[in-house]
Amino acid sequence: MQRSDGTASAVPFLFVLAALVLVAVTRVAMTYNVFGQTFDEPAHVACGVEIVSTGRYTLEPQHPPLARLAIGLAAHAPLPDRGTVWQRGNLILYRGGEYVHNLAAARAGILPFLAVTIVLTWSWTRRLYGDVPALVAALLVSTTPALLAHAGLATTDAAVAAMTLLALDRFSRWLDALTPRNALLLGAACALAVTSKFSALLFLPAGFVAIALTRRRPPLHR
Repeated sequence: MQRSDGTASAVPFLFVLAALVLVAVTRVAMTYNVFGQTFDEPAHVACGVEIVSTGRYTLEPQHPPLARLAIGLAAHAPLPDRGTVWQRGNLILYRGGEYVHNLAAARAGILPFLAVTIVLTWSWTRRLYGDVPALVAALLVSTTPALLAHAGLATTDAAVAAMTLLALDRFSRWLDALTPRNALLLGAACALAVTSKFSALLFLPAGFVAIALTRRRPPLHR
């Protein structure tokens, strides 16, 4: 039986959404043993491991810590005692002669952000246009080459993409209902975006303005 809120009818679409997320995550994970590290991955790995293993954040604080924390949790490695941030990162990646495994483990910390991006795209589109357009939007974003490429690296870009989208979604919901709860959730989402990467400080205002302008657009007349 279908519930009045449409939950029952949405169940098949949720299975398709879960399949889209699983396929995207699997495709990204399959690249781990194909592509070697990028220039900046050792630094992100070392800083993430420092947070997890010592509770400090001193090696290179020019980036905020959220994405690096996820990388450090996934890497699950001790922090080398000496060396620059780059040297320590490489020591972590090459430890035990398990370079491919260690690099894959660190990169896996970014996969949840890819999943969040796909689910948020589906949720926001569903709220505006319904189930089928939402799945089409999720399919498109889950096969976007630039997003998949960055989601396969132990860096900050996929994280800021996900968290900025979250903040923009919460801003849209806040405009729909100007409640204290929505304001708090918007503030939390903005904090997550900024702690992913400082470039969110530019992306968020631009997105807020764009959303606000669409809300002020006059209705179309036939």
